[in-house]
Amino acid sequence: MSQAYTTDNRRGVAYPFHPVKIAGAALLALGAVFTGLLGNTQVGAPTIDLNPPAITGKSQTSPVNLVGQGTPNAKYNLFVNGENKGTVTVGNDATINRQLELPSGDVKVQLKSLTAPEVESNILNLNVAAPSVGVTPVILEPKLEANGFLPNAPFTLRGTGKPGEELEIFDGAKSLGRAKVAADGSWSFGVDAPTPGDHDYRVVGISGSSSLLTLNISEKGKTGPACPCKLRFSFTNPKTLDAKVTLLQDAKNLGNKAGTETNWLNMPSGDYAYTVERPGYGTFNGKASLPKNRAISVYLNPIKK
Repeated sequence: MSQAYTTDNRRGVAYPFHPVKIAGAALLALGAVFTGLLGNTQVGAPTIDLNPPAITGKSQTSPVNLVGQGTPNAKYNLFVNGENKGTVTVGNDATINRQLELPSGDVKVQLKSLTAPEVESNILNLNVAAPSVGVTPVILEPKLEANGFLPNAPFTLRGTGKPGEELEIFDGAKSLGRAKVAADGSWSFGVDAPTPGDHDYRVVGISGSSSLLTLNISEKGKTGPACPCKLRFSFTNPKTLDAKVTLLQDAKNLGNKAGTETNWLNMPSGDYAYTVERPGYGTFNGKASLPKNRAISVYLNPIKK
């Protein structure tokens, strides 16, 4: 039996009849239908960046969060230094969100269409720092309680880094300011009370960037998590990491996503239904209420033959 676990931590103009033109238009329309049926429709080139954005002259620390825009539900090949690393699927909301493990050194990242005509994204030229203990900046505080949120009030980010290094603090793609690492390797940065919902914090320096810290901020005067927030699915069976999740609300299909970890971003509070499926394995139907159930872990068992 497949299982899911939730953790409390979206005039008219008349033209004369022309049989040749009409026939040509019909063929074009029919071609569009077949293209849609075949999938992977490419309309314009996708654009990609990192979250927080890649900064010239500053190294990245792997893994990085690849984000961007593209044709809804289109699939692209992911190339790292010219090597095909699999596919990236654009979400139903036209967004790209994928965590990447990258090698150290100079790295080029690009998306290319699966089929002709070839469509390519911009190239991300990155410098990825080699792993180094005690140098890459780290966010140590605040730490969330079991209920998974912070009160709607100013707070302080604290962490460690390379003494003397200047760090830039990001909330998503927005820069909040800078902080300098003290001689003892510590740093701190005061954050004004954010808007309610999920916020992704990261600090970036010459030596690299910290991992992402997601904090959920409650509504002012209330106790508990708030939206807009992230609805995240993960798959615990290693053979079903490419499972597909279809999300619905009030019987309206909000789209589907697939991958090792599936995220729906900036979702409003409310009740949602979802289906998780993969060929050869069971299908699981479940429900999630946001902002309470923001992280859902699903285990799919193989179908017995």
